[in-house]
Amino acid sequence: MPAFPTLFVGALLGGLFAVVFQSASTEKFAGDSRLQCVADSQVLAIDKCSITDLSIENGLATGAISVDLMTVPKDALSAEISLDSGIDEKVISVQHNGETIDVEVYRRSYIVNAIDSVWRAMASGFSASTGDENVDSLLSRGGMESMLNPTVWLILCAMVFGAVLETVGLLQRLVTSALTLVKGTGSLVVTVITTCIGVNIIAADQYISIVLPGRMYRAEFKRRRLHPKNLSRVLEDSATITSPLIPWNTCGAFMAGTLGVSTFVYLPFCFFNLVNPIISIIYGITNFKIEKMDDSDLDPESAVGEKSEATILN
Repeated sequence: MPAFPTLFVGALLGGLFAVVFQSASTEKFAGDSRLQCVADSQVLAIDKCSITDLSIENGLATGAISVDLMTVPKDALSAEISLDSGIDEKVISVQHNGETIDVEVYRRSYIVNAIDSVWRAMASGFSASTGDENVDSLLSRGGMESMLNPTVWLILCAMVFGAVLETVGLLQRLVTSALTLVKGTGSLVVTVITTCIGVNIIAADQYISIVLPGRMYRAEFKRRRLHPKNLSRVLEDSATITSPLIPWNTCGAFMAGTLGVSTFVYLPFCFFNLVNPIISIIYGITNFKIEKMDDSDLDPESAVGEKSEATILN
């Protein structure tokens, strides 16, 4: 089973077990969110309402209401609140410059509160306070937020962005237009390299810049009877090794974060990454190490696929 679904299902099951078998701990963890408030005024514009310094003992909830107003400069009101055991909601009136603000304070149900606490624990983590430093260090963690560093966020965003570009057909349309400029093997190699670097810049992900151009130009390489290993080498010489040279690319961000220097600082020293695309273009222009396909390399299914893909691209 893939790792991500396994971790996700495991985390959900852990939260379910916490709600069912550790209800007291769950209530204690989510205690600061059991009371909610809604402020309303016919005249004043209200930004938000929140409850601070919440304390719940034997069902008695005490704390302070904070109401932020949308004024210039911004202003905030506060008032004490107490909600006796057995009372689920209460309306408090707060005065401000002669105007009345009605604040409704209510208790959330255990189910809603438990779901909220489990979700916050998965997202932001949990801070234990058992009195034992070693136990607290073992149990206190940062949740998903501690694992989703900027590089991981950038990878996820790049994958989603690239998938959208491919699904709507934007990149395919650009590639189809680029093929109109191809006259020979050399210009085809130049077009592939340019496309790979462009996708690296636009999609900001190395994997997309390899897979997408490879799928797009596969039919053209077959039509020209060029062996697939030629396309594979060109993709490696362009998409793979140029991605670390782009600051907002996933590889560039990872390299910069790992090395502790910005991308443009180490770029002039990346001789292999800078020279290899030029060598690949020279190979294409001179037909050096460009292998052709024999009839034996084309099976009937490939021939049918070649005609179909060539029809789509043309």
